[in-house]
Formats: sequence, structure tokens, C-alpha cells
Amino acid sequence: MTFSKEINPEDFADFDFGFELVDSPEPELKKKNQEIEEQYKDRIKEIEEFLLPFLVNLSKNPEKEYLRWPTRADSVKKIIDKFLNLTRSEVDGD
Repeated sequence: MTFSKEINPEDFADFDFGFELVDSPEPELKKKNQEIEEQYKDRIKEIEEFLLPFLVNLSKNPEKEYLRWPTRADSVKKIIDKFLNLTRSEVDGD
């Protein structure tokens, strides 16, 4: 490394800011990131498993103009609650 003025980096070797240079994250951090990524993948799969059947069933018989669904308020509320539980709860990242 060159500087605009003559500086010898070795003169500052004993001056420590409390950090060190590393090539990659610590193994524990890398493992924790992989665990969190897996948990998010699992959540996405759970969302797909309950939301896609709902949407597929809604799209059945597109030639019919009206949908008769007397209990829709309760059904939709359950879906919303489950969706919010999956999307707004924290992933275990202790």
C-alpha cells in the first residue's frame, strides 16, 4: 500500500482498534445464518401449503360469475390469522 506521504505501517503495529481482518465469517455465524435461512424456507413452504389450495379452489369454475360462500368471513379470518402468524412472528435467531 502506498500513501501520499511516507508512512511506515509497521510504526502502528502496536496500535489496536479492537478488530481484526478475516477472510470469511466465523463458522458459528455462518452456521447460524444457514439455520435461519432454512427456517425461512420452511415458513415459505408452510405459507404455500395453506394459501395455494385456497387460491386454487377460488379459481375453480371460472365460467361461473358468482361464488356462493356463506361462511367466508370465518374461513378468511382463519387464513389471515395463520398468514400473519407465519409472516410476523420471529424466526429463532438466538
